[in-house]
Amino acid sequence: MAAEDAPRPGRDPSVAGCVAVWNAPANAEVRRATAPPAGPRGTFTTVHRDRETLPGGAPYEVYVGVLIASGGTTTPDPPRGCAVFFRYPGDAATPPMMLTVACGPDETAYDLERARVYHGVENTEVTGLPRATQNADGTLSLPPPAPL
Repeated sequence: MAAEDAPRPGRDPSVAGCVAVWNAPANAEVRRATAPPAGPRGTFTTVHRDRETLPGGAPYEVYVGVLIASGGTTTPDPPRGCAVFFRYPGDAATPPMMLTVACGPDETAYDLERARVYHGVENTEVTGLPRATQNADGTLSLPPPAPL
């Protein structure tokens, strides 16, 4: 696939489009670094600019969402990017945590260098996003649409 033909969030600003970008050849390294059973592992920046190491192996859930640009001038159709959310539900001793890996509207690859870690229920609650299945090779798939 030529680089100009590679999937980009701006070409298909939908959850299915975000999954297509994640599953594209340009994201092979990101998929390897986040593939089950260990899941995401490595050192990432938190939203508070601290660094946190995720050792991998903890149970997690995967969600996919479309990001809408905010700030600056309002346009009728703002640029849309994508995000894959790795949510760790936590337990009685560990609060929930989420790693967010994003891709801008004109980018062809998700970027682990810009990934951010969020902590606490208020920062990791997932509402209205479809839960994805992460396959053994790191690719994502969405559940079939619900019947009407």
